[in-house]
Amino acid sequence: MTVTDRSDISSRTLLFLIVLLVAPIAARSATLEDSAREFADKVAAALSAGENVTCEIRNFSSLQPDEVARIGEAVKAELRSRGIRAPSNGAASESVLVTLSENLVSLVWTAEIRQGEALLVVLSVVPRSLENRSTAHAMPATLRSEKFWEGPDHILDAGLVSDSKGGAWRVLLLADGVVIQETGSDATSKVEIPSAQTSTREPKGSLALLGDVVVAKLEPQFCTVMLETRTLAECHSTTALPSARDPFDLAPLASLLPEKGSRAVISRSQCGSNQQFLVTGAGDDTQPDFVQLYESQGLRSFPVSDPLNFAGAVVALHATGPGPAARGIVRNLATGNYEAYRLSISCGQ
Repeated sequence: MTVTDRSDISSRTLLFLIVLLVAPIAARSATLEDSAREFADKVAAALSAGENVTCEIRNFSSLQPDEVARIGEAVKAELRSRGIRAPSNGAASESVLVTLSENLVSLVWTAEIRQGEALLVVLSVVPRSLENRSTAHAMPATLRSEKFWEGPDHILDAGLVSDSKGGAWRVLLLADGVVIQETGSDATSKVEIPSAQTSTREPKGSLALLGDVVVAKLEPQFCTVMLETRTLAECHSTTALPSARDPFDLAPLASLLPEKGSRAVISRSQCGSNQQFLVTGAGDDTQPDFVQLYESQGLRSFPVSDPLNFAGAVVALHATGPGPAARGIVRNLATGNYEAYRLSISCGQ
């Protein structure tokens, strides 16, 4: 398993971040073009009239290419009508990146407006119209999430573990060790693990859950923790890991990712015949995020599920093998808390 790092926006260079929670566009918008024009009106209000502005449209929804093209043309035409010009020589003072995504109920459109070092985000929820409702249920797979932990601690991974004796634990991986919480009680303990991750700006780590034994990988070592005794059994350098190819290694499929900067893990389901992988959005950690299932077909990949949206950035994504498709760690933008989810895949809706 490999994780592709997403690009950062330094807090020192980010002058401001404003999220405009635009009310759902009214149902009177009979066509996609109508909704796109109303969305563009909200975007234009945040732009400087007469400025040179680039506008890019990307699609992470089940909308078809011709529908995406219609939305893009309507947005750009509306911006032009309001005095927003496209640059003629490639130089632009502002840029707009429109992302088309969705949930099971609505279309979700966001516009990231960059003005120098500042970022402004406009978010609109568009009710599905009759013309696009039929495409919303065409995907062969459905992603679902189950939140099993939330708290202020910056966790790198988390999981639920049970053994044959009836013991059950919630295991949280932090940059300096493993926290063990016994389910059904308030008992909590921590096993300290010396790690270079404590001094890293973006710590990374993962768990392998093996009954009453947990293997925690925290560079530069991986350590075995016994859950029943809450003890650290042994640690080994990560350079001692077997050289055999990791079955979850995404490197051979890197060229198939929909966007550079996405996090991704190999996944398995019964909803397709080719290699499948879960992919996050490519935004930074100041934006809402999603996870979507993709399938490789030759030299390309295609979405085979609708996006599963979250109220914050997916800061870690871990493959699990048998059982749930993956574990996801999300930092909720509204609360600031970290949340742990189990992600599952089912065929159809």
